[in-house]
Amino acid sequence: MANNENNVLSDVSPNTRRKRAHAELEKSGGNSSNDNTKTSNSKSPNDKKQEKVADKPDNDAPSSKKRKTSSSTSSANNKATKSSGQKAKSSAKDAVPDVSDIHLEGEEEDKVPVYETCDMIRRKIDQYLKKPGVTQASFCRDLQAQYHTPSGPKSITSSQLASFRGKKGYDKGNTSSVFYAAYCYFEKLRIKEGKAKSKDRQKMEELYAQQGGFNIKTTSNNKRLFMMKGEGLKYDKYGQFTIIGHNGRTQTGVF
Repeated sequence: MANNENNVLSDVSPNTRRKRAHAELEKSGGNSSNDNTKTSNSKSPNDKKQEKVADKPDNDAPSSKKRKTSSSTSSANNKATKSSGQKAKSSAKDAVPDVSDIHLEGEEEDKVPVYETCDMIRRKIDQYLKKPGVTQASFCRDLQAQYHTPSGPKSITSSQLASFRGKKGYDKGNTSSVFYAAYCYFEKLRIKEGKAKSKDRQKMEELYAQQGGFNIKTTSNNKRLFMMKGEGLKYDKYGQFTIIGHNGRTQTGVF
């Protein structure tokens, strides 16, 4: 048998043997390469997960920057709000002097003589509330501070202030706590600022000095003035009345 095999091999030419060997080598090499490719392509589930995580876009970094930016913006806004609030308080203090050190005669008993009409005080209130930093709430607190006896009002509200401001007439609202307190407050403010008395104020003192000041006890609806039939009556801005008689004679006064 061995001799036969040798004879067969000897019958094959060298070129044929080289071609067969080369074919077998290529076949063996190709399988090895395919095996390596399969091995390299086969990946574990963990590897795939890591690849997915690695491929996922990094959205956290921009989000973090946005949060930091919004946080810093919010902080800046808070600082700006606090700063503006402090400036408003400071401007209010500068615009409105402290009058707590000013004393008026009769204020311990809530009996300060009043020498201005209701309309005069209303005009002062309107101008005062236009000052920067002044609010109705703060003004009401300043008004409340003008009362010192237990019989005085427990508080003065913005609705009371609005009610008084909504009236018209020299004596409309004369019994209101807002009227008396506002007069006291503005009189202290005048003294604090070193301002002289106005002409209207001097005229009011001239007219009402003998009565101890403007009437703040009797409402305008309950005032009584007796006149003869056919006589005329008129008032000026100070509340001074003039009665015009039949013969043209006039009578003036306040009440």
